[in-house]
Amino acid sequence: MALLVARGADAVPIVLGHLDSPDRTQRLFAIYMLLVTPYPPALESLARRLYDTEPRNRFLAADALRSYTREPGYARI
Repeated sequence: MALLVARGADAVPIVLGHLDSPDRTQRLFAIYMLLVTPYPPALESLARRLYDTEPRNRFLAADALRSYTREPGYARI
């Protein structure tokens, strides 16, 4: 975790693959990373987590998406 924090936005591409992981905990941490480290190119991938099978992940994805309201792709989502 310290490595991800130290890398900041540079770590996001590493984390993105975990948004679609079969492991709900990996998805949770990937969503959280996008909440605390804005990365507009991930907007659509993050929006798919609104339909996650895990309620906690859905709620966190909704919170994360609220931080992207000023991004051009947000209105479409």
